[in-house]
Amino acid sequence: MNYAGYGKIRHQLVPINAADTESGVKTTYYRYDKEATFQIYTEPFAPHSLPRNSNLTIEAFADDNLGNRSSPIVGAITNARIY
Repeated sequence: MNYAGYGKIRHQLVPINAADTESGVKTTYYRYDKEATFQIYTEPFAPHSLPRNSNLTIEAFADDNLGNRSSPIVGAITNARIY
């Protein structure tokens, strides 16, 4: 699973890509801004606008069709760019 995205934060959609060449990906989950629960990822999403000099953390993981769970990945967004 990998995080893909780079661009200005305003109106920027954040895509998350998961791949499993053996059994296939069943479900991908994500959360941002340290939400309590992970949401099911269905399409690129636009996080809220960030105040100047702030950061946002995006966490994601995926389950495959055999019930295995990937290790979580973390992506950081600043008020100017997605890294």
